[in-house]
Amino acid sequence: MIQANATNNSAFDNFGEVKASSNYIHAVSELNGFKKDDRIAVTDVVACPPQVYNGKIEDVFSDGLAQVSFDYELTPAADRNIKNNGRVNLHWAVHA
Repeated sequence: MIQANATNNSAFDNFGEVKASSNYIHAVSELNGFKKDDRIAVTDVVACPPQVYNGKIEDVFSDGLAQVSFDYELTPAADRNIKNNGRVNLHWAVHA
């Protein structure tokens, strides 16, 4: 006769449960070497010729995006090309 294991297996106890912290986008102190007040340069590669925009990081978020204050106002096209919901993807940024 085969008996079922009476111990609880935590991997299956919470099957299908999504922890809020895993999906919650929040501000972080540092991400991939970028932190608040860092100077960065972001390239708009869609523009012809490509344009570089400099700015300062205001906040860094856990999803890899950052709120950036640029040194001057972006054109509407540049704003569309380098921002996602008002935030910049740090994957395309370099330290200035």
